Amino acid sequence: MFETIPQDEGKYLVTTESGSTYVFDLENRTVSRTPGPRSRPDFTDGTYRLIRVIQGTVGISGLWTMLPPTDELQSAFEYFWQATSPIVSIMRIQEPE
Repeated sequence: MFETIPQDEGKYLVTTESGSTYVFDLENRTVSRTPGPRSRPDFTDGTYRLIRVIQGTVGISGLWTMLPPTDELQSAFEYFWQATSPIVSIMRIQEPE
């Protein structure tokens, strides 16, 4: 378990109080959201290119920026924000050998 989302390579599963989960693939610079039982589906569900993790510490709401998923949206928005309920756990995902 980690207290903060690492800035190195690797994959990490982040779970929030709402039950939503986020998979951070830091090697490929992506983040994927799956809504939890106490959250609503959102336009940020699915996989996005990660720009920057601003806040990613257990006990505090997560906050990061992502690229819009299409060229059309990228021409309208420089980036999207993702704000979460407080993070309850951060675990490394082991890659199968």
